[in-house]
Amino acid sequence: MGKRAIDRELKRLRDAVGAHPALTFIREESETIGGFGRSDRFSYIQRFGGPGEVANRVLLEAGTASGREPTALIQLRSYIVEFLEAEGITMGSEDEGSFPMRLLHFRRTFVEKMFAIHSKVEIFKTRRSMGPR
Repeated sequence: MGKRAIDRELKRLRDAVGAHPALTFIREESETIGGFGRSDRFSYIQRFGGPGEVANRVLLEAGTASGREPTALIQLRSYIVEFLEAEGITMGSEDEGSFPMRLLHFRRTFVEKMFAIHSKVEIFKTRRSMGPR
């Protein structure tokens, strides 16, 4: 899939999230990232809290970096839902449950991060061995 096709799919994801009645897409705080990712913000009306507490914004970052395998089907749910379940409380909203999503397996992303860190360390060591400039 090319950059344009990836961007189209990620915009479809953005639009699907934006279709939720409680969310409003914030165009000026959203962008395409290198053709392989998107960073989109949505706002919502706060029901609890006040100024200086949790921001009334949600950041959705989606994209593809270097591959599609291995994957795992993961049940996603918010921290608030986890808290409510642990306390035996419900707010009676439709989005208190979890939902499945196919994601890169954590081992893949972990290994990629380790390679990135190793690369930075090697660059640092090389520059350090060259002495002051």
